[in-house]
Amino acid sequence: MVPEPAALTFREVTPDNWADLVRLFEGRGGPKHCWCLVWRERGAVSCLDLAGRREWMARRVRAGTPVGLLAYLDGDPVA
Repeated sequence: MVPEPAALTFREVTPDNWADLVRLFEGRGGPKHCWCLVWRERGAVSCLDLAGRREWMARRVRAGTPVGLLAYLDGDPVA
């Protein structure tokens, strides 16, 4: 018998689920080193420290700028 594939749900990143993005990015293997700014803000990765890059992304999210989707498995952010 073949097991059913896991059911993922997807949500746009918003201020309401910002903590889930932080959890994903700062978890093991997450992209906390750049906070995915290299393609969004020229020079931000080289001129800001880790906390500065995180805050830069947080400002974008608070302003309502689309930054991407979060994938959830059993309520946990996984991608």
